[in-house]
Parts: sequence; C-alpha cells; structure tokens
Amino acid sequence: MYAETVGNAWPAIVRSPGTAAGVLIGRAADDGALVRLDIGDRSLKNRLIDVFGGSGQGKSFFAQKLMLWFLLWDAWATAVDTVGGYETLCAIAGGKTIRLGGPGTAAINIWDGPRATEEELAARVRFVVRAHEVLLAESGRPITGRIRSVVGQGVRAVYRACRRGETPTERYLVDWLEEQATHQEDHEDKRLFKDVAADLYPYVRDGEHAALVDRPTSFGFDTRLLAFHIDPKELRPDTPIYAFVMFAMTDIADRRDVLAQEWGRRSGRGTVQHLLAIDEGWNILRHEAGQDWVGGIGRTGRHSGIVPMFVSQKLSDLTANKAAAAYFDQTSLHFLFNMHDTNDESGVDPRQWVARKLGLTEGEAAQVGDLAGKVAPDKKTLEYAQMFMIRTTKTANRAARGVVNVPSAAEEAWLFASDPDDKEYRARMVRAVARDPERPIGDEVYQAVCLLAEGATPAEVYAARVVPAPAHAGDHDDREAATAGAGGAAWTAAR
Repeated sequence: MYAETVGNAWPAIVRSPGTAAGVLIGRAADDGALVRLDIGDRSLKNRLIDVFGGSGQGKSFFAQKLMLWFLLWDAWATAVDTVGGYETLCAIAGGKTIRLGGPGTAAINIWDGPRATEEELAARVRFVVRAHEVLLAESGRPITGRIRSVVGQGVRAVYRACRRGETPTERYLVDWLEEQATHQEDHEDKRLFKDVAADLYPYVRDGEHAALVDRPTSFGFDTRLLAFHIDPKELRPDTPIYAFVMFAMTDIADRRDVLAQEWGRRSGRGTVQHLLAIDEGWNILRHEAGQDWVGGIGRTGRHSGIVPMFVSQKLSDLTANKAAAAYFDQTSLHFLFNMHDTNDESGVDPRQWVARKLGLTEGEAAQVGDLAGKVAPDKKTLEYAQMFMIRTTKTANRAARGVVNVPSAAEEAWLFASDPDDKEYRARMVRAVARDPERPIGDEVYQAVCLLAEGATPAEVYAARVVPAPAHAGDHDDREAATAGAGGAAWTAAR
C-alpha cells in the first residue's frame, strides 16, 4: 500500500493538503496525487477561505477555477471584483454581471429587504442602521450613541410611514431628518439632525452617488451566478461609498443564500453551498458591522451555505488589521501563490516574515518563496500555476499543507484570462464569432473560448466566413484525471 494512501486514510496522520473527496483542484507537486477540496468536509474548522498572491501569479485564475467547479457541483456563487474578471464565466454559465459606479451604475437599495414579519422588520432595521454607521464613519463623523439613536429613530419612522407594499429609498431618511430638524428647540439637537442629513446629501436626489444608492435595486438575486464589477475609478477603496457598497454585499450574500437554500430544498439537493468571492475582501472587516457578519458565518457556517473567500495580493492585507487578522487566524483554508510581502518592515526577509505569520518550517517557507508555474508549449499561457495550500482541521495538531500544481487547460486559460492584452484578444474572437443575432451571447463566448484553445485566431475565423465547429478535450479513458486540470472540458460535458 502506498504511503500517501495510509496517510490520507488514517486521521491521525496529516499528509495530503486536500480533503478525502470533493472537487479536483490540482495535483500534489511532490507525488502527483490528485488534490481535492470538499468545503463541507466535517474535519474543517469552518468554511472560511483566503487566497493570496502577487499580480499575475494565478490567484484570480484559481478563484475563478474554484468558482467554476462549485457551479458544476450545483452550488451558487457571488463574486465582487474591480477588474471585471468574471464576465466571461457569467456569459457561458448563464450568470449576470452587475456594474457599480459611474453614469450607468446599477442601484443597490439597502431598504428593500424582507420585512413581512416583526422579526424580519427588526433585522432589516438593524442592517440599515449599521449600513449608515459605516457610511457616516467613513465620512468622518464619529458614531456616538446620540447619532446611532437618531439614525435608528429615523429608520424605524421611515418604515412605519411607508404604506403596505411601498419600499423607501435613502431620500426618505434625509427628508425625515430635515423635517425633524425644524421641530427641535435645542440648538445642538437641531444642528445634529441637519449635520447627519448633510452627510447623506451625496447619496440622495441629485447627489454624486444617488444613482447607486437612492433608487430601487436594479437587479434580481435569483441567478446562481452573480458577479459585481466595482469601477475602481468611480468607487475608490478609500471613499465612504466604497465601504458602504462592500458592507451592502453582506446583505446581498445573506439574501441570495436564502434563495439558494430554497432552491436546494425544492430540487431535493439539500443544503446548497454558496461561494462568496471578494477581491480585497478585508475591506468588509474595517468596521464592527462587517466584523460581526463574518464572525457570525464563522460560528454558524454549518447552518448556512455561505463560503466566504477573500482574495488579496498580500498576507499583510489581513494580518495588519486587528479584525482582519482575527479572520485570518480562524480561516480553515489558505491558498498562497507567489508574492513578496513583509508588511513594509525594513530589513526583514520575506520568507521569514511569511513563515512567522503562518507557522511554517524553514523548508516550507522556502517552498512558498520558490512557487512558480510552468509555461505551456504555446508560450502564451501557463500549463499550471503553483500554490501552497494549508488546511486546518479540528482534530489534527498540525495543519495539512503542501505545494499543489493547479493545471490550466487551454479552455481555462482563455476563459479566465485577466491580462488586458489577452482580454482584448478574446474579445476580438467573440466579435469574429458573433454572426448570428439569434444565438445567445453565452454560446458565442463559449465557442470563441474553444476556438482560441484550439489555436485559432480571430483573423482566421473572419477569413473563413463560416465558424468551424470546435473539437473539445476530455476524451481520455481516465476522465477524472484528465479533468483535474480541464475545467473547460468538464464544462463541455456538463452542457
């Protein structure tokens, strides 16, 4: 019997960084064994995930690859990013891309959640109040007990005043604050109501962000894949509106999870996993409201389908913030791609710094520092990327860890391409394929990805006038092993 078989089967011995079953994410670098991930594995402490890596090292590719596999296993998925990296996956998987920021922004109305029962109404009031705490705190106004009380009074008053079936928007609160200011005899009270109202002016009526905040929500929650593209030029990470949007994502995730679990019950699937992938997700943890939400998932994750996955360029994005560091310390699954991080500490060796934060041995720290990938024969894409995986369990004294080669099938390389030149080249192929106005856009994108994987060029497709039928991969006898690195082939079979 092979040593790895004994190690994986005997719970006291932790060898494989993966779980015993689940989706295929790659192969162990040392022996080539398949590495799987089952986020529902009972050995895991919780469902918290983080992914780290420098630009172009494979972290976004892996996040999308993992999302593809979750979808193939009947999961739901919600993504939040600033580069529009999930648009192609949405196109072929029937998902929706929601753009936030700028003149054509979608709208998120935090007031429109469920409130049919007293319990739902109380929960909605708490959320709306906390969302305003985030917004006002980021605007520079300290959240005193008095301000919290005023906002709470206003939110409850707005809901009481709404007719049955009427959904308020942000301007309702500002109208209430302005009206209350006129009734205050005490000068300080009058000033308080006016000041809070003034802080909210950029988000109502004709304010800069009114189109995003002060309108009915402009998208549905019931699609299995929903991707939010935050325009970084319009919603900068250092602005109040960005913090507000990130916190609003916690409510969207909760409401989508309710729909996912209802879908699971109706279809006989039981509990449905709901992957929530957020680029720079540590921003949610900047405020107490976000910390409480994440902490709640950590405590009750077994009773919810939500699987948070924070994706960041550096380890220090989480470890440098006290609340974010608590998330990092609790996380069951760490995925590290090549990066250079010392948290700006001068004279510190990056490998030693990472080793200290993760509790790695000297040899493991060297492995993390040497992570690389293998360039495919076409020299345009990677044959595989390398990551260091850490799986923390409830019972083992030491986390399972090791280097995993994450293969990149040709279809995946073009499906998840994030380099601007590659994205433009893919867009050219989509335009070359898009000849039939009756054909769904997802089919066009899917065919374009397959053609690029076969080595075709947009010019060749244009010249041919007739789009050739793509030949798909996945005809190996050992289908499971073949698809360990071929999400595109697996998606072909699923269609």
